[in-house]
Amino acid sequence: MSKPICAVVGVGPAMGRAIARAFAAEGLDLVLIARDKAKLEQYADELARDGTKVHIEQMDTTDGTSVEQTFARVREALGEPDVLVYNPAVLKKEAPSELEPRSLTDTLGVMLFGAMHCVRSVLPGMRKRATGTILFTGGGFAIDPSTTYSSHSLGKAALRNYAHSLFLELKEHGVHAGTVTITRPVEDSGDHTADAVAQCYVELYKQQPSDWAWETIK
Repeated sequence: MSKPICAVVGVGPAMGRAIARAFAAEGLDLVLIARDKAKLEQYADELARDGTKVHIEQMDTTDGTSVEQTFARVREALGEPDVLVYNPAVLKKEAPSELEPRSLTDTLGVMLFGAMHCVRSVLPGMRKRATGTILFTGGGFAIDPSTTYSSHSLGKAALRNYAHSLFLELKEHGVHAGTVTITRPVEDSGDHTADAVAQCYVELYKQQPSDWAWETIK
């Protein structure tokens, strides 16, 4: 019997890597997606143990055609993803009064439009099976905006709204959409390490339909 598949988009050294590790520990095979192929190969070597299959894909989330082609290769290599985790973000210093539309467009391209491209690529299969989980990495600036990281705050707010609306739309179709809203930087020790926060994604994934929540604030 084939194992469920978790596709993590935006796999870096902290949260993305920890999220992949957490789902591997739950017995899921992995698809690791990011722009840096060399780093993906390194993470795949670390995660491909105890029978976990790991497939890597280099992808630009802002390019809808690239996203479609990537997930077509994923389906051919492993099958339809059962879980999608969208983790990319853009963080640059911009005051609200200094924010230019082009800068916001670039940020939204990664933080919102990229998420939409990925959702549209996996959702048809999830709808057909009437099961699936779509999770996003949110941020506290979506709730309490930063005057230092203005475009990031707006991007996370838009993503949070998108996650909530997807939850409301898809829950009647057997697909669970939600977000983990991370309110402070992850730490090297204690209860807010990347691995500890990653468990929030697993907990949302494991919820029964009657208990589905659209957001976990950590």
